[in-house]
Amino acid sequence: DMGTAHHMLLFGCKEPGQRETLFSCGEMGRTLEGTKQAAPCRSGQQILYAWAKNAPKLDLPRDVGFKVGGPKADIKYLVLQVHYASVEYIPEEGDQSGVVLEYTDVPQSKRAGVYFLGTNGMIPAKATTYMEAACKLNTDLEIHPFAFRTHTHALGRVVSGWKVSPGMEWSLIGKKDPQLPQMFYPIDDSTMTLRRGD
Repeated sequence: DMGTAHHMLLFGCKEPGQRETLFSCGEMGRTLEGTKQAAPCRSGQQILYAWAKNAPKLDLPRDVGFKVGGPKADIKYLVLQVHYASVEYIPEEGDQSGVVLEYTDVPQSKRAGVYFLGTNGMIPAKATTYMEAACKLNTDLEIHPFAFRTHTHALGRVVSGWKVSPGMEWSLIGKKDPQLPQMFYPIDDSTMTLRRGD
């Protein structure tokens, strides 16, 4: 419930930040009394899933999965980070926030991943500010985006993601109001692919 948990992030790690059942990430300027503090991952940090604002569950497409575990895996541990909107609403018996995972030992034919772009900055009082982030793909993998997710705090009004080809052709991946449930929305063009240089 977003009245308790503001958002949750599921990280895949090569090594967790701490080998404790519960530890504080130290973000948002708070540390839970009686816990050790560390980043979610000591090494190999990847975001696998994010939830906010009472979003519904995410179902991956058929035959798609995250590769977790195994001798040469980049992800050996999962760490769930929960940021609270208010600790005032956590019942005495504890919080039940979490995620439900489905897993299999059968390798999937397509590998899932999250491509994360973020901005940071200050917004002056009573001003409209535009923030941008861009990067060039540096992989030989062909990426087939199937969903798009936004996240801002209370001041955000719109977030859009674009594919920009080396020839400067712009194609919309997704655009949403981040004050709506922050879920993975399907993209409009299911045939879109992203390649090196985009």
